[in-house]
Amino acid sequence: IAMLSATGTADSTTFLRGDNAWAAAGGGKVAQVVMGTTTTLTTTTSTSYVDSTLTVDITPSATSSKVLVLGMFHLQTQGTDYNVHARWQLLRDSTVIVPDQRWSSRASPDITDIILEGDLAICYLDSPSTTSATTYKVQFKVASGDEASAQNDSNMSSLIVLEITT
Repeated sequence: IAMLSATGTADSTTFLRGDNAWAAAGGGKVAQVVMGTTTTLTTTTSTSYVDSTLTVDITPSATSSKVLVLGMFHLQTQGTDYNVHARWQLLRDSTVIVPDQRWSSRASPDITDIILEGDLAICYLDSPSTTSATTYKVQFKVASGDEASAQNDSNMSSLIVLEITT
């Protein structure tokens, strides 16, 4: 260490960077993890967004924190058109942060009753800029003439939020 020309202080909490300077280890840290789950069936024929029962609340510890939202949303849609689809979006409180995502299936035009069921993945890094309680939730809707169900057959959906601090 005596022979290095590095700047800064060498001790048990620092490391030697590539630019020959001692620096404190840093970067993001996970401050808290919260999970919300639901198995409650929600069905809609609405072409306007409706709330699912998939929500999770977190209170960030700093306005500079980021919130990593991870989730799995179980959805089923059915209709009589060969192009059956539903749409979903992610909200922070009443603000849409992942808008109008399509979830669909296409079949042969001669098929008249389509059912599509499965799990969709959610992954989004948010900057809520608040230390107030914050709710993340999923909404969904259908195309005209279709029907969509969230958590069909008691399948579980989940949202996990991780507060990342610097």
